[in-house]
Amino acid sequence: MKNFVLILSIFVIAIWSCRDCAVSSITTVQNLNNGVMVVSYLGDCGATVDMDANVSVCMTNDDLQNLGNRTGNVFFAYHARGVTVTKVSPDTVKIIYAASEVRTMRYYVNGVNFVYEENWKYFH
Repeated sequence: MKNFVLILSIFVIAIWSCRDCAVSSITTVQNLNNGVMVVSYLGDCGATVDMDANVSVCMTNDDLQNLGNRTGNVFFAYHARGVTVTKVSPDTVKIIYAASEVRTMRYYVNGVNFVYEENWKYFH
């Protein structure tokens, strides 16, 4: 019986860890010089994990339904309150974020420059 419970527990954990994360607070910047789109979003992977902030560069025809399956390729941070993107110029995007553990922060991806502002007050 102990072996059955152990095997069942491992199976449930494996299934749970493969699930999609919920995605919220999506903002986009389109019509950049090189035809890409910048997308920011919050990922929520469950009750025991804080929200994470993500910013990705996508081709404008990318399927945005799969955002919960990937980490931002421009910006990624744990313990996030919020993230948003705004267009500064045709080749520059500003990322405003509130997160305490930044893991990825790139300044140039696919022809787009990125500037950052950490602003906890922006996200009430």
